[in-house]
Amino acid sequence: MTAPKRTKGQLEMGENIMVLFAIVILFGLGLFLYYKFVYQGLQDVGGEISEQESSILLVSVASLPEIGCDDTDACLDSTKLTLFKSFSKDKLQYYRNKWGYRKIWAEQVYPAIKNNNECTPVFYNSLEYPENCKYWVLYENKPIKAMESIKVSSIYPIYFPEKDVFRVGRLNIEVYR
Repeated sequence: MTAPKRTKGQLEMGENIMVLFAIVILFGLGLFLYYKFVYQGLQDVGGEISEQESSILLVSVASLPEIGCDDTDACLDSTKLTLFKSFSKDKLQYYRNKWGYRKIWAEQVYPAIKNNNECTPVFYNSLEYPENCKYWVLYENKPIKAMESIKVSSIYPIYFPEKDVFRVGRLNIEVYR
């Protein structure tokens, strides 16, 4: 016995709807995967650009007259590093516009310092200076929510004019995203 034409048409219509539904799902899945890979690629490119920008910023920060040595050598002056934080408080908005969400600090690398104190004017005026502190925070503006960060650093000599000696230091920039 054959099915009435009305039931046969309903079956064909149901098949067509299921095929269309499967095609829409496959198309949607394809679009989702495509945009996911494009988004990941854009994030990677953004990270690379941010790292390159930070490397350029690293060189420009080191050459600032506010922290650099007075002569033509590329070095960091420990006295200027110590005073920069209090100096920059007056121009905080200027540096926020210029540097954004970053942390910039310098640290003594060699000879190794046993403690992990920040170099402040109090430590600077101590008899044990420069062995009593390890790093100088020049700028810090951390966002409320930081998903990730990229750190870039470079080795620079640090000049201690009160003892007329150079030590090995590192200038670091951490970019928050």
